[in-house]
Amino acid sequence: MTMFCATLLVLSGCKASEQANNEAAPQNAAASAENIAASVPLPQPPMDRAALLEAVANARSAAAAGADDRQAQQQLDGKEFELRIRFGCGGPASGSTKALPLGWSLDQKGSVLRVHATPNLSKDDPAIGAMGLQDIEAVEGFWLERPWMFQATCPAKPAALAVGQAQGNSAAAAAAPKEPADQQPIPTAPKVGIAQFFTASDPRTARRDDRPYEAVKKLDSGAVIGQQGFDLVLSGRLRMLAGGRVIRCVSSSPDTAPACVVAATFDHVWIEDAASKERIADWSSS
Repeated sequence: MTMFCATLLVLSGCKASEQANNEAAPQNAAASAENIAASVPLPQPPMDRAALLEAVANARSAAAAGADDRQAQQQLDGKEFELRIRFGCGGPASGSTKALPLGWSLDQKGSVLRVHATPNLSKDDPAIGAMGLQDIEAVEGFWLERPWMFQATCPAKPAALAVGQAQGNSAAAAAAPKEPADQQPIPTAPKVGIAQFFTASDPRTARRDDRPYEAVKKLDSGAVIGQQGFDLVLSGRLRMLAGGRVIRCVSSSPDTAPACVVAATFDHVWIEDAASKERIADWSSS
């Protein structure tokens, strides 16, 4: 009888110990998972077009109000970005595209595609000159087409007016008195650009020196391309300029929306078909 009781006590103790271990295991696993999650932060995705334009809107507002936003802008320094600039929504150019900053064309047989993107923001631009950046030797970048659109997409076509309505609007516009120049509507399309700023100490190998990003591609028979235009994609990191800002905004008058330029380093540039995401060509600084 004594041996039987002892056996029961041993079995009871084993079961209690096993139950305690089973209860502790999930808690220990949860604690380990918590420690791992806390010590390894998830990588942040690069800033896209919408995020960059939101940052520009904040910088523009601060500049127009005369507010000091350097502390907020310092948080942007070094952030990765991937900016898409849509172009060629109207189809291929009928002639040479060299006069356009961004354009594409097809040969007469539709078998050879040509695309190009020529930087159109330089140190000679009045907006850059107004920034007073004395240590900058060269500037290379792009003014964004349709900077009021957060999405990289072709603009919607306006709805057609009925013939009678269109005629009535035209007659009303012709009869309306002209406003004096100082009372005309404030512009609603502020300029936004992104560019690389080079000092004399920066390596000259990183400069394009007016060379466009351009490519020629042989197309397969019956290939469909450019139905939604193309995207110029600029990828890299934001860079703070002297004075403690990544985004510099200047305005010619209190009633004019400031023009803003984002300072960056372009690590990778490519052109892709907007519909298929097929890369036509790419360029890397490394």
